[in-house]
Amino acid sequence: MSSVRKIVLSVVLCIVALATGSGVFVLLASLKKTPALREPIQKVYNVEVFDVERSDLQEIVSGFGTAHSHQKVVIAAQVAGEVISVNPRLKVGETVRAEDVLVSEFGRSQRFSGDVLLHIDSTTYVDKVNLAERRLALDRAELAQLEQEQKNNDRLLENVQDDFDAFKKEYERVQQLHVQNVASRSELLRAELELRQYEKVLIRNQNARALFPPRRQLIESRLDAHAIEKKLAEIDLRHTTVRPPFVGVLSEVMAEKGQYVRPGDALAELTDVSQVEIPIPLALTDYAKIAPKVQSGDQSFVELATNETSKPRWRGYVVRAAPEVDQSTRTVMVFVHVDNKKNAVPLLPGMFVHARIAGPVLKQTMVVPRDAVTAGKLFITKNQFAKQQPIVVKRTLQSLAIIDGSKSDLKPGDQVILTNLDILHDGARISVQSHRSLKLEIERQRTKIVSQQVMAGGRSSDHKGKVK
Repeated sequence: MSSVRKIVLSVVLCIVALATGSGVFVLLASLKKTPALREPIQKVYNVEVFDVERSDLQEIVSGFGTAHSHQKVVIAAQVAGEVISVNPRLKVGETVRAEDVLVSEFGRSQRFSGDVLLHIDSTTYVDKVNLAERRLALDRAELAQLEQEQKNNDRLLENVQDDFDAFKKEYERVQQLHVQNVASRSELLRAELELRQYEKVLIRNQNARALFPPRRQLIESRLDAHAIEKKLAEIDLRHTTVRPPFVGVLSEVMAEKGQYVRPGDALAELTDVSQVEIPIPLALTDYAKIAPKVQSGDQSFVELATNETSKPRWRGYVVRAAPEVDQSTRTVMVFVHVDNKKNAVPLLPGMFVHARIAGPVLKQTMVVPRDAVTAGKLFITKNQFAKQQPIVVKRTLQSLAIIDGSKSDLKPGDQVILTNLDILHDGARISVQSHRSLKLEIERQRTKIVSQQVMAGGRSSDHKGKVK
Protein backbone atom coordinates (compact mmCIF):
# COMPACT_ATOMS: atom_id res chain seq x y z
CA MET A 1 0.00 0.00 0.00
CA SER A 2 2.88 2.25 0.67
CA SER A 3 3.92 2.24 -3.06
CA VAL A 4 0.42 3.32 -4.15
CA ARG A 5 0.51 6.20 -1.74
CA LYS A 6 3.80 7.33 -3.11
CA ILE A 7 2.48 7.37 -6.64
CA VAL A 8 -0.64 9.28 -5.70
CA LEU A 9 1.37 11.76 -3.70
CA SER A 10 3.73 12.36 -6.67
CA VAL A 11 0.85 13.00 -9.02
CA VAL A 12 -0.77 15.41 -6.59
CA LEU A 13 2.48 17.31 -6.17
CA CYS A 14 2.93 17.60 -9.97
CA ILE A 15 -0.57 18.96 -10.38
CA VAL A 16 0.01 21.49 -7.62
CA ALA A 17 3.27 22.57 -9.22
CA LEU A 18 1.66 23.03 -12.65
CA ALA A 19 -1.21 24.97 -11.17
CA THR A 20 1.16 27.23 -9.23
CA GLY A 21 3.27 27.88 -12.40
CA SER A 22 0.21 28.71 -14.48
CA GLY A 23 -0.97 31.14 -11.85
CA VAL A 24 2.37 32.86 -11.72
CA PHE A 25 2.50 33.13 -15.59
CA VAL A 26 -0.98 34.65 -15.69
CA LEU A 27 -0.01 37.09 -12.98
CA LEU A 28 3.16 38.15 -14.82
CA ALA A 29 1.31 38.45 -18.12
CA SER A 30 -1.26 40.71 -16.53
CA LEU A 31 1.52 43.01 -15.38
CA LYS A 32 3.05 43.43 -18.99
CA LYS A 33 2.13 46.67 -20.85
CA THR A 34 0.77 46.53 -24.42
CA PRO A 35 3.42 48.07 -26.90
CA ALA A 36 2.44 51.19 -28.79
CA LEU A 37 1.63 50.77 -32.56
CA ARG A 38 3.97 52.53 -35.11
CA GLU A 39 3.15 53.50 -38.67
CA PRO A 40 5.13 51.51 -41.34
CA ILE A 41 8.08 53.45 -42.96
CA GLN A 42 8.39 53.24 -46.81
CA LYS A 43 11.85 52.11 -47.98
CA VAL A 44 13.84 54.58 -50.13
CA TYR A 45 16.33 53.24 -52.73
CA ASN A 46 19.44 55.25 -53.56
CA VAL A 47 19.99 55.06 -57.30
CA GLU A 48 22.21 56.33 -60.10
CA VAL A 49 20.50 57.55 -63.29
CA PHE A 50 21.34 58.07 -66.95
CA ASP A 51 20.15 61.30 -68.56
CA VAL A 52 18.53 60.48 -71.91
CA GLU A 53 19.37 62.73 -74.88
CA ARG A 54 19.28 62.70 -78.66
CA SER A 55 22.61 63.04 -80.41
CA ASP A 56 24.40 62.41 -83.69
CA LEU A 57 26.60 59.36 -83.19
CA GLN A 58 29.32 58.21 -85.51
CA GLU A 59 30.08 54.52 -85.54
CA ILE A 60 33.70 53.45 -85.36
CA VAL A 61 34.87 50.36 -87.22
CA SER A 62 37.76 48.65 -85.46
CA GLY A 63 40.51 46.47 -86.85
CA PHE A 64 44.15 45.48 -86.43
CA GLY A 65 47.06 45.59 -88.83
CA THR A 66 50.81 45.89 -89.22
CA ALA A 67 52.35 49.03 -90.70
CA HIS A 68 54.38 48.68 -93.88
CA SER A 69 56.66 51.19 -95.52
CA HIS A 70 55.14 52.91 -98.54
CA GLN A 71 58.53 52.53 -100.25
CA LYS A 72 61.17 49.97 -99.44
CA VAL A 73 63.94 48.98 -101.82
CA VAL A 74 67.13 46.97 -101.85
CA ILE A 75 69.84 49.06 -103.50
CA ALA A 76 71.85 46.70 -105.71
CA ALA A 77 75.04 47.09 -107.71
CA GLN A 78 74.40 47.73 -111.40
CA VAL A 79 78.02 47.30 -112.48
CA ALA A 80 80.87 45.01 -111.48
CA GLY A 81 83.92 46.23 -109.66
CA GLU A 82 85.66 46.80 -106.36
CA VAL A 83 84.09 49.13 -103.78
CA ILE A 84 86.84 51.74 -103.43
CA SER A 85 85.14 54.17 -100.99
CA VAL A 86 82.18 54.13 -98.59
CA ASN A 87 80.27 57.04 -97.06
CA PRO A 88 80.92 57.15 -93.27
CA ARG A 89 77.15 57.52 -92.84
CA LEU A 90 76.45 54.21 -94.58
CA LYS A 91 75.06 52.73 -91.35
CA VAL A 92 71.74 51.31 -90.21
CA GLY A 93 69.46 54.07 -88.93
CA GLU A 94 71.08 56.89 -90.90
CA THR A 95 68.84 59.08 -93.06
CA VAL A 96 70.10 59.61 -96.60
CA ARG A 97 68.76 61.90 -99.30
CA ALA A 98 68.37 61.52 -103.04
CA GLU A 99 69.03 64.02 -105.79
CA ASP A 100 66.30 66.63 -105.84
CA VAL A 101 65.30 69.99 -107.25
CA LEU A 102 63.66 72.44 -104.86
CA VAL A 103 61.69 75.43 -106.10
CA SER A 104 61.49 78.48 -103.85
CA GLU A 105 58.41 80.63 -103.40
CA PHE A 106 59.94 83.08 -105.88
CA GLY A 107 60.14 80.40 -108.58
CA ARG A 108 63.88 79.85 -108.32
CA SER A 109 65.03 76.27 -108.56
CA GLN A 110 68.00 74.79 -106.76
CA ARG A 111 69.42 71.32 -107.43
CA PHE A 112 70.71 69.18 -104.58
CA SER A 113 73.10 66.42 -105.52
CA GLY A 114 72.03 64.22 -102.62
CA ASP A 115 74.16 61.74 -100.70
CA VAL A 116 76.70 59.34 -102.23
CA LEU A 117 76.56 55.94 -100.52
CA LEU A 118 79.67 54.42 -102.08
CA HIS A 119 81.96 54.39 -105.14
CA ILE A 120 82.78 51.39 -107.32
CA ASP A 121 86.08 51.39 -109.25
CA SER A 122 85.33 53.27 -112.49
CA THR A 123 88.59 52.70 -114.40
CA THR A 124 87.12 50.10 -116.77
CA TYR A 125 84.06 52.21 -117.48
CA VAL A 126 86.07 55.37 -118.13
CA ASP A 127 88.09 53.38 -120.72
CA LYS A 128 84.87 52.14 -122.32
CA VAL A 129 83.60 55.69 -122.65
CA ASN A 130 86.89 56.85 -124.17
CA LEU A 131 86.93 53.92 -126.62
CA ALA A 132 83.36 54.68 -127.69
CA GLU A 133 84.30 58.33 -128.24
CA ARG A 134 87.26 57.30 -130.46
CA ARG A 135 85.04 55.02 -132.51
CA LEU A 136 82.57 57.85 -132.94
CA ALA A 137 85.38 60.14 -134.07
CA LEU A 138 86.49 57.57 -136.69
CA ASP A 139 82.92 57.19 -137.90
CA ARG A 140 82.50 60.94 -138.26
CA ALA A 141 85.82 61.19 -140.15
CA GLU A 142 84.79 58.35 -142.46
CA LEU A 143 81.44 60.03 -143.06
CA ALA A 144 83.18 63.32 -143.90
CA GLN A 145 85.52 61.48 -146.29
CA LEU A 146 82.55 59.87 -147.99
CA GLU A 147 80.88 63.23 -148.43
CA GLN A 148 84.03 64.60 -150.09
CA GLU A 149 84.27 61.57 -152.38
CA GLN A 150 80.65 62.08 -153.40
CA LYS A 151 81.33 65.70 -154.25
CA ASN A 152 84.36 64.70 -156.32
CA ASN A 153 82.37 62.00 -158.06
CA ASP A 154 79.59 64.43 -158.85
CA ARG A 155 82.06 66.82 -160.50
CA LEU A 156 83.75 63.99 -162.44
CA LEU A 157 80.43 62.60 -163.53
CA GLU A 158 79.40 65.98 -164.81
CA ASN A 159 82.56 66.16 -166.95
CA VAL A 160 82.18 62.59 -168.20
CA GLN A 161 78.58 63.30 -169.12
CA ASP A 162 79.66 66.37 -171.11
CA ASP A 163 82.38 64.34 -172.91
CA PHE A 164 79.94 61.56 -173.71
CA ASP A 165 77.35 63.98 -175.05
CA ALA A 166 79.98 65.70 -177.22
CA PHE A 167 81.38 62.50 -178.69
CA LYS A 168 77.89 61.14 -179.27
CA LYS A 169 77.26 64.11 -181.52
CA GLU A 170 80.56 63.38 -183.29
CA TYR A 171 79.55 59.76 -183.80
CA GLU A 172 76.21 60.82 -185.23
CA ARG A 173 78.03 63.18 -187.66
CA VAL A 174 80.38 60.40 -188.87
CA GLN A 175 77.44 58.07 -189.23
CA GLN A 176 75.67 60.62 -191.41
CA LEU A 177 78.80 61.05 -193.53
CA HIS A 178 79.03 57.30 -193.93
CA VAL A 179 75.45 57.21 -195.18
CA GLN A 180 76.44 59.84 -197.71
CA ASN A 181 79.52 57.72 -198.67
CA VAL A 182 81.81 60.51 -197.46
CA ALA A 183 83.24 58.64 -194.41
CA SER A 184 84.60 55.14 -194.70
CA ARG A 185 83.40 52.11 -192.80
CA SER A 186 86.54 52.03 -190.68
CA GLU A 187 86.06 55.66 -189.60
CA LEU A 188 82.51 54.81 -188.51
CA LEU A 189 83.71 51.77 -186.48
CA ARG A 190 86.46 53.79 -184.84
CA ALA A 191 83.96 56.50 -183.86
CA GLU A 192 81.61 53.86 -182.49
CA LEU A 193 84.35 52.23 -180.38
CA GLU A 194 85.38 55.57 -178.92
CA LEU A 195 81.72 56.30 -178.09
CA ARG A 196 81.49 52.95 -176.28
CA GLN A 197 84.58 53.84 -174.21
CA TYR A 198 83.03 57.14 -173.11
CA GLU A 199 79.79 55.30 -172.34
CA LYS A 200 81.64 52.79 -170.10
CA VAL A 201 83.30 55.62 -168.19
CA LEU A 202 79.93 57.29 -167.78
CA ILE A 203 78.26 54.09 -166.51
CA ARG A 204 81.15 53.43 -164.10
CA ASN A 205 80.79 56.89 -162.59
CA GLN A 206 77.00 56.56 -162.40
CA ASN A 207 77.36 53.23 -160.61
CA ALA A 208 79.83 54.80 -158.18
CA ARG A 209 77.32 57.59 -157.44
CA ALA A 210 74.58 54.99 -156.82
CA LEU A 211 76.76 53.33 -154.16
CA PHE A 212 77.15 56.48 -152.07
CA PRO A 213 73.70 56.29 -150.30
CA PRO A 214 74.16 52.70 -149.01
CA ARG A 215 77.74 53.49 -147.98
CA ARG A 216 76.45 56.55 -146.11
CA GLN A 217 73.69 54.47 -144.49
CA LEU A 218 76.25 51.87 -143.37
CA ILE A 219 78.49 54.49 -141.79
CA GLU A 220 75.54 56.24 -140.14
CA SER A 221 74.28 52.92 -138.72
CA ARG A 222 77.75 52.23 -137.33
CA LEU A 223 77.80 55.78 -135.96
CA ASP A 224 74.45 55.19 -134.19
CA ALA A 225 75.65 51.87 -132.77
CA HIS A 226 78.81 53.47 -131.41
CA ALA A 227 76.74 56.34 -129.98
CA ILE A 228 74.59 53.78 -128.13
CA GLU A 229 77.76 52.05 -126.91
CA LYS A 230 78.98 55.37 -125.56
CA LYS A 231 75.63 56.08 -123.91
CA LEU A 232 75.60 52.67 -122.22
CA ALA A 233 79.21 53.15 -121.15
CA GLU A 234 78.33 56.54 -119.65
CA ILE A 235 75.38 54.96 -117.81
CA ASP A 236 77.66 52.27 -116.40
CA LEU A 237 80.12 54.98 -115.43
CA ARG A 238 77.38 56.87 -113.55
CA HIS A 239 76.37 53.64 -111.81
CA THR A 240 79.82 53.41 -110.25
CA THR A 241 78.61 56.21 -107.96
CA VAL A 242 75.76 54.74 -105.89
CA ARG A 243 73.10 57.17 -104.65
CA PRO A 244 69.80 56.55 -102.86
CA PRO A 245 66.70 56.64 -105.11
CA PHE A 246 64.63 58.53 -102.51
CA VAL A 247 64.86 60.04 -99.06
CA GLY A 248 64.83 57.24 -96.51
CA VAL A 249 66.46 55.48 -93.60
CA LEU A 250 69.02 52.74 -94.07
CA SER A 251 67.52 49.57 -92.58
CA GLU A 252 70.34 47.22 -93.62
CA VAL A 253 73.88 47.61 -95.00
CA MET A 254 75.55 44.76 -96.92
CA ALA A 255 78.56 46.45 -98.62
CA GLU A 256 81.95 47.46 -97.33
CA LYS A 257 85.16 48.95 -98.70
CA GLY A 258 87.32 46.52 -100.68
CA GLN A 259 84.42 44.20 -101.52
CA TYR A 260 84.09 43.07 -105.14
CA VAL A 261 80.51 43.33 -106.32
CA ARG A 262 78.68 42.10 -109.40
CA PRO A 263 75.50 43.41 -111.02
CA GLY A 264 72.57 42.48 -108.79
CA ASP A 265 74.57 42.19 -105.55
CA ALA A 266 72.72 43.85 -102.64
CA LEU A 267 74.50 46.89 -101.22
CA ALA A 268 71.96 48.34 -98.76
CA GLU A 269 68.25 48.37 -97.93
CA LEU A 270 66.48 51.73 -97.85
CA THR A 271 63.12 52.35 -96.16
CA ASP A 272 60.93 55.42 -96.59
CA VAL A 273 59.41 56.09 -93.16
CA SER A 274 57.68 59.34 -94.16
CA GLN A 275 54.77 57.38 -95.64
CA VAL A 276 53.43 54.10 -94.24
CA GLU A 277 50.48 51.91 -95.11
CA ILE A 278 48.50 49.52 -92.91
CA PRO A 279 46.42 46.69 -94.40
CA ILE A 280 43.35 46.18 -92.16
CA PRO A 281 41.14 43.08 -92.59
CA LEU A 282 37.47 43.91 -91.89
CA ALA A 283 34.49 41.63 -91.46
CA LEU A 284 31.87 42.01 -94.18
CA THR A 285 29.42 43.74 -91.81
CA ASP A 286 32.06 46.29 -90.82
CA TYR A 287 33.25 46.85 -94.38
CA ALA A 288 29.65 47.49 -95.46
CA LYS A 289 29.60 50.52 -93.14
CA ILE A 290 32.49 52.27 -94.91
CA ALA A 291 32.11 50.79 -98.42
CA PRO A 292 30.07 53.74 -99.81
CA LYS A 293 32.83 56.18 -98.87
CA VAL A 294 35.61 53.96 -100.20
CA GLN A 295 33.84 53.38 -103.51
CA SER A 296 33.08 57.07 -103.97
CA GLY A 297 36.71 58.05 -103.32
CA ASP A 298 35.88 59.85 -100.08
CA GLN A 299 38.68 58.91 -97.68
CA SER A 300 37.47 57.80 -94.24
CA PHE A 301 39.39 59.27 -91.31
CA VAL A 302 41.29 56.78 -89.13
CA GLU A 303 42.83 57.00 -85.67
CA LEU A 304 45.55 54.51 -84.77
CA ALA A 305 46.65 53.33 -81.34
CA THR A 306 49.03 50.73 -79.95
CA ASN A 307 46.11 48.65 -78.60
CA GLU A 308 42.33 48.64 -78.16
CA THR A 309 42.24 50.69 -74.97
CA SER A 310 45.07 53.19 -75.43
CA LYS A 311 44.61 56.71 -76.76
CA PRO A 312 45.23 57.31 -80.47
CA ARG A 313 48.75 58.43 -81.42
CA TRP A 314 48.58 58.57 -85.22
CA ARG A 315 46.11 59.66 -87.88
CA GLY A 316 45.51 58.46 -91.39
CA TYR A 317 42.92 57.77 -94.08
CA VAL A 318 41.44 54.75 -95.82
CA VAL A 319 42.70 55.15 -99.39
CA ARG A 320 41.48 51.96 -101.07
CA ALA A 321 40.10 48.46 -100.55
CA ALA A 322 40.73 45.04 -102.06
CA PRO A 323 38.27 44.14 -104.85
CA GLU A 324 37.70 40.62 -103.50
CA VAL A 325 36.79 38.93 -100.24
CA ASP A 326 39.40 36.66 -98.68
CA GLN A 327 37.85 33.19 -98.97
CA SER A 328 39.63 31.77 -95.92
CA THR A 329 38.85 34.59 -93.47
CA ARG A 330 35.73 36.08 -95.11
CA THR A 331 37.21 39.55 -94.68
CA VAL A 332 37.86 42.50 -96.96
CA MET A 333 41.27 44.16 -96.85
CA VAL A 334 41.27 47.96 -96.62
CA PHE A 335 44.44 50.05 -96.73
CA VAL A 336 45.13 52.96 -94.40
CA HIS A 337 47.68 55.57 -95.49
CA VAL A 338 49.60 57.53 -92.84
CA ASP A 339 51.70 60.62 -93.55
CA ASN A 340 54.29 60.68 -90.78
CA LYS A 341 55.14 64.28 -91.59
CA LYS A 342 51.78 65.20 -90.04
CA ASN A 343 52.31 63.14 -86.86
CA ALA A 344 54.36 64.27 -83.88
CA VAL A 345 55.72 60.73 -83.43
CA PRO A 346 56.25 58.67 -86.62
CA LEU A 347 54.48 55.36 -87.07
CA LEU A 348 57.35 53.01 -87.85
CA PRO A 349 57.03 50.08 -90.27
CA GLY A 350 56.49 46.79 -88.50
CA MET A 351 54.35 48.23 -85.70
CA PHE A 352 51.12 46.37 -84.87
CA VAL A 353 48.34 48.91 -84.37
CA HIS A 354 44.63 49.13 -83.60
CA ALA A 355 42.70 51.14 -86.21
CA ARG A 356 39.52 53.11 -85.49
CA ILE A 357 37.86 53.97 -88.78
CA ALA A 358 35.15 56.62 -88.98
CA GLY A 359 31.94 54.89 -90.02
CA PRO A 360 28.38 56.09 -90.78
CA VAL A 361 26.70 58.83 -88.74
CA LEU A 362 23.51 57.88 -86.89
CA LYS A 363 21.44 61.05 -86.93
CA GLN A 364 19.55 62.13 -83.77
CA THR A 365 19.87 58.78 -82.09
CA MET A 366 18.66 57.95 -78.57
CA VAL A 367 20.66 55.39 -76.61
CA VAL A 368 20.73 53.99 -73.05
CA PRO A 369 23.21 51.73 -71.26
CA ARG A 370 22.55 48.07 -72.09
CA ASP A 371 22.68 47.07 -68.41
CA ALA A 372 19.60 49.21 -67.72
CA VAL A 373 17.44 47.10 -70.05
CA THR A 374 15.87 43.89 -68.70
CA ALA A 375 13.45 41.82 -70.78
CA GLY A 376 12.57 44.77 -72.98
CA LYS A 377 11.88 47.09 -70.05
CA LEU A 378 13.67 49.67 -67.94
CA PHE A 379 12.96 51.90 -64.94
CA ILE A 380 12.74 55.68 -65.18
CA THR A 381 12.25 58.24 -62.43
CA LYS A 382 8.80 59.79 -62.01
CA ASN A 383 8.30 62.28 -59.17
CA GLN A 384 10.84 60.45 -56.96
CA PHE A 385 9.31 57.09 -57.73
CA ALA A 386 10.43 54.29 -60.03
CA LYS A 387 8.29 53.64 -63.07
CA GLN A 388 8.75 50.64 -65.29
CA GLN A 389 8.55 51.38 -68.99
CA PRO A 390 8.68 49.03 -72.02
CA ILE A 391 11.07 49.90 -74.86
CA VAL A 392 12.17 48.48 -78.22
CA VAL A 393 15.91 48.10 -78.83
CA LYS A 394 16.96 48.43 -82.48
CA ARG A 395 20.47 47.12 -81.94
CA THR A 396 23.38 47.48 -79.58
CA LEU A 397 26.70 49.32 -79.74
CA GLN A 398 28.86 47.45 -77.24
CA SER A 399 27.62 48.83 -73.86
CA LEU A 400 24.90 51.01 -75.41
CA ALA A 401 21.45 50.08 -76.71
CA ILE A 402 19.86 52.10 -79.53
CA ILE A 403 16.21 52.80 -78.74
CA ASP A 404 13.49 52.77 -81.39
CA GLY A 405 11.80 56.08 -80.61
CA SER A 406 8.78 55.33 -82.80
CA LYS A 407 7.95 52.23 -80.73
CA SER A 408 8.92 53.47 -77.27
CA ASP A 409 7.65 56.22 -74.96
CA LEU A 410 11.18 57.07 -73.83
CA LYS A 411 12.07 60.67 -74.63
CA PRO A 412 15.01 63.07 -74.17
CA GLY A 413 15.17 64.37 -70.61
CA ASP A 414 14.02 61.10 -69.02
CA GLN A 415 16.23 59.66 -66.31
CA VAL A 416 16.89 55.94 -66.65
CA ILE A 417 17.70 54.12 -63.39
CA LEU A 418 20.98 52.17 -63.54
CA THR A 419 21.45 50.68 -60.02
CA ASN A 420 19.49 48.43 -57.60
CA LEU A 421 17.61 46.97 -60.56
CA ASP A 422 17.49 43.51 -58.94
CA ILE A 423 15.39 44.76 -55.97
CA LEU A 424 13.61 47.70 -57.57
CA HIS A 425 9.90 47.46 -58.33
CA ASP A 426 7.31 49.63 -60.03
CA GLY A 427 6.31 52.45 -57.67
CA ALA A 428 9.35 52.14 -55.40
CA ARG A 429 10.50 55.36 -53.79
CA ILE A 430 13.93 56.44 -54.98
CA SER A 431 16.59 59.01 -54.23
CA VAL A 432 18.85 60.05 -57.11
CA GLN A 433 22.45 60.13 -55.93
CA SER A 434 24.33 60.77 -59.19
CA HIS A 435 23.87 61.29 -62.92
CA ARG A 436 25.66 59.75 -65.89
CA SER A 437 25.72 61.33 -69.35
CA LEU A 438 26.10 59.89 -72.83
CA LYS A 439 29.55 61.43 -73.06
CA LEU A 440 30.63 59.59 -69.92
CA GLU A 441 29.20 56.31 -71.17
CA ILE A 442 31.15 56.61 -74.40
CA GLU A 443 34.35 57.43 -72.53
CA ARG A 444 33.89 54.34 -70.35
CA GLN A 445 33.82 51.98 -73.35
CA ARG A 446 36.77 49.63 -73.33
CA THR A 447 36.94 49.57 -77.12
CA LYS A 448 35.69 52.75 -78.69
CA ILE A 449 33.05 51.88 -81.30
CA VAL A 450 31.06 55.13 -81.35
CA SER A 451 31.71 58.84 -80.87
CA GLN A 452 29.40 61.72 -80.06
CA GLN A 453 29.41 64.68 -82.41
CA VAL A 454 28.44 67.95 -80.83
CA MET A 455 28.71 71.55 -82.01
CA ALA A 456 28.29 74.75 -80.08
CA GLY A 457 24.64 75.17 -79.15
CA GLY A 458 24.11 71.42 -78.94
CA ARG A 459 23.78 70.88 -82.69
CA SER A 460 25.44 67.88 -84.27
CA SER A 461 28.02 67.84 -87.03
CA ASP A 462 29.84 65.20 -89.01
CA HIS A 463 33.33 66.67 -88.39
CA LYS A 464 34.11 65.88 -92.03
CA GLY A 465 34.59 62.26 -91.11
CA LYS A 466 36.89 62.89 -88.17
CA VAL A 467 36.53 60.77 -85.05
CA LYS A 468 36.38 62.55 -81.78
